[in-house]
Amino acid sequence: MSYAISTSGLNAATQSLNTISMDIANSATVGYMEATTTFSALYTGGQAAGVSSGYTTQNFSALGTTTFTGRDLDMAITGDGFFITQGSDGQTYYTRAGNFHQDEDGYIVDSNGNRVQGYPVDENGNVMTGQLDDLQLKNGSMPPMPTSDVDLGMNLDQSAVEIIRDVDGDGIEEVPFDPANPNSYHSTNSTVVYDSMGNQHTVSQYYTKTADGTWEVNVYVDGQDANAYCTPPGPQTMTFDSDGNLTSGGNFTLEVPASDPIMGGANTLTIDVDMSETTQFATPFSNQLNSSNGYPAGEQTGVTVDESGMIFATYSNGEKMPQGQVVLAMFPNPEALSVANNTSWTESSESGMPLYGTPGTGIYGGIASQNLQASTTDVTGEMVYMMEVQRNYQANTKAIMVQSQMDQALMAIL
Repeated sequence: MSYAISTSGLNAATQSLNTISMDIANSATVGYMEATTTFSALYTGGQAAGVSSGYTTQNFSALGTTTFTGRDLDMAITGDGFFITQGSDGQTYYTRAGNFHQDEDGYIVDSNGNRVQGYPVDENGNVMTGQLDDLQLKNGSMPPMPTSDVDLGMNLDQSAVEIIRDVDGDGIEEVPFDPANPNSYHSTNSTVVYDSMGNQHTVSQYYTKTADGTWEVNVYVDGQDANAYCTPPGPQTMTFDSDGNLTSGGNFTLEVPASDPIMGGANTLTIDVDMSETTQFATPFSNQLNSSNGYPAGEQTGVTVDESGMIFATYSNGEKMPQGQVVLAMFPNPEALSVANNTSWTESSESGMPLYGTPGTGIYGGIASQNLQASTTDVTGEMVYMMEVQRNYQANTKAIMVQSQMDQALMAIL
């Protein structure tokens, strides 16, 4: 019986050494989780029968450090959860290794070609939640988007001296408006807009105080008078109450027809201009809001991933377009997952069904882009444990040797 007991000890030590060797071999493997082999004592009819190798588990509580790589599609999970990938055979894998790349068809894949799963986006860039699918990047240029809205907000100086356009009602302008004459207006601002072909245009407004609480706004596009293209027809009129709040005017539609030479063959440019945030206080003119939508065409320059797992393609025009969202998986019992190649795991009956969620919500960790999770192997600790296993192995060997000597002595007596 003692031979069997010691032999089981040797087997247990060998199993421990296998686990230690695996940990050390993967000390530089991205997403690797350090493993531990458990053991239990064996008894037969109340008599000692040795030791049994239980099972090897990987520690998912120690999540490891993240290392910056600078690669666009490298991702590290900053908390709990697993990336989800799918093989060409339909098998679903779960991994902490986020060293992904783009294949020839634009799919985001791991080093084995398994496709990363998540929520795709529709043609308008809206995330389609509910059904996991392969995440795919759309390559190519971004078409231009014509400007349709301009929002302006400023303060017009209430203390400015009025500029009289018609002093006695005879129709003779005392100071006619002229954008080249700064004495014919008080202040101005400009907004860059884009037409249907992505060409850039400049819409300028010139503000003139013509009476107490009344301002005239002349609209120009690319240096040309565009008042006739405004609805209501320009010049626009803005009025303010005694508290400096806008009471009328400030909103108009600018519609530059395609037939105008400044459009250069582009479609009619229609822009809703909102100046409702404008005030009139006795302080110098200041721009507080000047924003517009629209952009020119752009070429794809790269990919970014935010903390919520949203993937964006970036373009040379400064815009970005959603490409999809990474989804993470959690398990009731992750230590019972079945080990697979490529530093990944598969679902088992003991692990429970996967629970899906987006990064950074609830119990799911966020995404650190351009980072990778390092192996959780503690090489120093493994080396110390290796010496303990070696000592146990030698002790069991010694026990077998002593038993053999005792048997020899017994046989010599007989």
